[in-house]
Amino acid sequence: MEYGRVVGKPFPDLDLYEGDERKIRFLHANSVATHEMLKDYLSVERPITAELKQFLIDWQKVSKRSIDLHAKMIEAERYTYNEDEQVLAERLVKGEALAGFELMDHFEGY
Repeated sequence: MEYGRVVGKPFPDLDLYEGDERKIRFLHANSVATHEMLKDYLSVERPITAELKQFLIDWQKVSKRSIDLHAKMIEAERYTYNEDEQVLAERLVKGEALAGFELMDHFEGY
């Protein structure tokens, strides 16, 4: 299962970092991996329900927002959220995690 390989993907380069920097870089790398997996999956017409396809499109948008947020922080060498980012980051990270669990529910029919 491709999804399992993405979420279980090791990021050995993260061993170079500690603390908040490692966390931000991990969230960025994880979102990039998820976004690329979804982009690849959605690039081919598949026999899935319209509901599942829209769910995957929405998830891809969430992962892209997470990529953008964390890339901006990494570029600025800033590894803690400011007040505005904190709420958004929590929603994005939680949304990506919950999407993975919801995806497992969709697999029951395949």
